[in-house]
Amino acid sequence: MSLFSKKQNQYPVVASNSGNQIFALDIGSRTIRLVSGIVDNNNLTITVTGYQEIPSRGVKNGTVADPQLLANTIADLISTFQQKFNVEIKSIVTNVCGCYIKSGSGEGQTTVQNNQITAFDRNAAIKDAQDSVSNINLNEYSIVHIIPQEYESGSNKNLINPIGLYARKLVAKVHFIACNKIYLKNVDMIIRNVSNTIESTSIVFDGNAAASLVLSDSDKELGCLLIDIGASTTTITLFAERNQKLSFGISEGGDFITKYIASSLRIDMREAEYIKIKYGQANPKRLDSIDGTSDDVLHELRRSNPSLPVVSRADLSKLISQAVYEMFTSILRELENKIDNREKNKIKYKLDAGVVLVGGGSHLKDIANLVEWVIFKNNESNKYSQVKISPKAKLGLPIGVKAYNSALERPEELNYPNKAVALGIIRSHVADNPNQFSKTDGMGYSSGPGIGSKINAMKNWIKREVF
Repeated sequence: MSLFSKKQNQYPVVASNSGNQIFALDIGSRTIRLVSGIVDNNNLTITVTGYQEIPSRGVKNGTVADPQLLANTIADLISTFQQKFNVEIKSIVTNVCGCYIKSGSGEGQTTVQNNQITAFDRNAAIKDAQDSVSNINLNEYSIVHIIPQEYESGSNKNLINPIGLYARKLVAKVHFIACNKIYLKNVDMIIRNVSNTIESTSIVFDGNAAASLVLSDSDKELGCLLIDIGASTTTITLFAERNQKLSFGISEGGDFITKYIASSLRIDMREAEYIKIKYGQANPKRLDSIDGTSDDVLHELRRSNPSLPVVSRADLSKLISQAVYEMFTSILRELENKIDNREKNKIKYKLDAGVVLVGGGSHLKDIANLVEWVIFKNNESNKYSQVKISPKAKLGLPIGVKAYNSALERPEELNYPNKAVALGIIRSHVADNPNQFSKTDGMGYSSGPGIGSKINAMKNWIKREVF
C-alpha cells in the first residue's frame, strides 16, 4: 500500500534541467537525508538543487528494525522535499553501509576479437575477473560496483582505458563490491511502500559515495584509509596507488563512544550523548585551562537527576580518547585480517596520505588529532605489518560541489563531513555505475554477441592462435 496518493503528482517540475536531477536518499541510524543534484558529465561537478534531513526512525544499529515506521519517515521526508523544492520525485538512489557488502578483487583476461580492443573485449575481461573472485557468493549478493584497477595488453601495463589499442590479449584487474540481496529487497520494498510511483533505481556503497566526494587524485595515488563513522556502523575503504583495494564495514560507530561513556560513568545513553556532543574533546592533551578542564559536564542534567556523578571535562576527554583508541585499533585489526595473509610480515599497502575522516562521528572535536596519535602508537608497536599508515589524519571536505540558489538554508553545511555520503551518492551513481560495463561495443565494431560476430570472432581466433 503506497503512503502517497495520486495527488502527490500535482507538484510540477519547474527547473528547466530538472529531468537531469538525481535524487539520493542516505538512510542512517541517526539521520535520514534526501538530496538532489545535477552532475556535469564532463568534470563530475555537482550542483546541489535541494537538501532536507529528518531524524531517523525505524533503523537501529544500521539495520531496518521497523519497515513501516521507516517507510512513514521517508514518506514524510519526500513529501516535505517535494513541496519545498517544487519537484516530483520519480526515481531515487539509495545507499548501503559496509556491514551489508562483500568486496573482492579479481584478475581476468580475454582474447581480443578483432585485434583492436573494443568495449566488448574489455567487458569480457572484466566478466572473467568477476568469475575469479571466490569470496562473493552471487546467490546471496548482487554486484553494485565494478571498479577496474588497471589493464594490461602485451607489453602495455598500468593502462587506465585500453579501448582502441591493438592487442591480442587483454588482462583486467578489477575490484568488485556486492550488496546483500536481502538488504536490497528490503530497501526496494520500503521505497515501494512509500510510493508506487517512485522507483529505487540503484544502490551506492557508502565508501564509494564518500570517496567520490572528498578524495583527491593525490589522496588515492599516495594511498589513504577513508573512514566513515556513522552512528552505529563504520565503513572503511582503502586506496593505494590510485586504486580502491579494500572495502568493508564494522558494527561500531559513534554510539560505541557514547556507550563507553555511559557504562564508565553509569549514566544513560541520552545523558552520555548529550555531554559527548556538548563537551566532548577527543584528545585530552588538547585541553587547556581556557576550556575549563575541571568544569562539571553533568551539572545541567543534575537538576532532573541529582544522583549523577561529578565529571570534569578532563575526565570526559580521557574516556572519549580511550573509546576512540579501542575503536580504531579494532579497525586496524580488521584491516589486517582482510588482507591476503600469504605474505605475512611484508608491507602490502603504503598509505602516505594517512586517514581521511567523514561521517557524523568525525565531528567530535580534535578526533583527527587523536587518530594521528593512535596510528603513531600502533606503528610503534609494529603490530600490524601489512599496512603502513602515515600518522596523518584530516576531515574529508567536498571537492567540486556547489549549491544552486536556496538549495540549503546554510550553504556552508555542504562542507560538513557528515554530508559526505548523501552528496557523494549523486556523483558515485554517475561515476561508478556498473551498467557502463554492459556488453556493448562502444566503437562501432560488430563484436557483440550476435551470430555473425561469433563467427567472425572464431575466424579471428583461428587466424591468431592456429596459423
